[in-house]
Amino acid sequence: MSDMSQVMPTYHRGLLGVGFVLLLLLLWGCSEQGDKAAQGTSEKSGRIFATVGEAPLYEDELQQYLKLRPPGFNSKSESETVSGRVDELITAELLHQEAISQGLEKEPGIRHLIRQMLAQEILEQEVTNKVLAREISDEELRGYYDAHIDEFSRPEQVRIADIFFAFKEGSSEEEKQSLREKAEDVLQEALQDQGKRFGFTRLIATYSDKHDKYPLGQTGFFDSTGKPLGLDKTLVEASFSLKQNGEIADRVVATPEGFHIIMLVGKRAAWQRNFSDVKHEIEGRMRREEIEKKRNAFISSLKNKWKVAVKDDVVGEIGRAYTQQGDTEEKPGPPSTTVGMSPPPFPGEK
Repeated sequence: MSDMSQVMPTYHRGLLGVGFVLLLLLLWGCSEQGDKAAQGTSEKSGRIFATVGEAPLYEDELQQYLKLRPPGFNSKSESETVSGRVDELITAELLHQEAISQGLEKEPGIRHLIRQMLAQEILEQEVTNKVLAREISDEELRGYYDAHIDEFSRPEQVRIADIFFAFKEGSSEEEKQSLREKAEDVLQEALQDQGKRFGFTRLIATYSDKHDKYPLGQTGFFDSTGKPLGLDKTLVEASFSLKQNGEIADRVVATPEGFHIIMLVGKRAAWQRNFSDVKHEIEGRMRREEIEKKRNAFISSLKNKWKVAVKDDVVGEIGRAYTQQGDTEEKPGPPSTTVGMSPPPFPGEK
């Protein structure tokens, strides 16, 4: 139950263990075994070190609690420490019995907390602890590294802004030639405005068609094969021929989908992380992925083991009531906008 510190409120340090044990005993008291203990008929073995009402407290509980609450740096003598822990357990059992007598274990919030704790505990026992205990060999780690090499290395990449003139479906050669002439005129305008603040941005807004893969007129980073965008080879080659940010290609680039006027707006060098540098990172990732996979498999097996029946009519009724309640609440209006704000210029534009 590693998340208990996040579930419980922050009390005085000395009471933290009491609250922890109270929740543990509440869980225990809600179980069949806990019911037997409350009647003095527990099947636990070992010596009884105390009784609270009719409920015995056994030595294995005290031993386990001493492991959970070891002495601190400024601890008293060993006997005083044990005596203090005994008092905490007795206090917890007193509170537990009083809570049960008042029926608090039937409160929705408590029941939800118990379910969460039990769910976490069974997943830790059946999945997480087993995965964390398993040794992962160097061969497995190396295999994962090789299979995911693209995540640990990156080739040289560039990013461009593009004034795009799209071919219409079924365009004739004459129509394509007319579109090229238009693109050539816009290219000359772009070259004349090169370096001006928002010059290329203005031309994109004025002339560019929306490209399916980058509708805002600027690509993300891509490599010399056009990945991950899947760009045309001619466009990629023209992009990689540009040397510095803000440089505009001096010719219109033709691809099967249209004509392009491009400007380099970003470039980053290739890099690779060696296996030895990422070995521990890979191990952590493998364990997380294995936990997730086995967790899903375990839950699926439980669905096959235990009958699950959902009453759709009841769920639907609750959902409609919740939606109607939400519709009556005030909703925040749209965020305010500031008139006159402009996007930042592309690199190379002053």
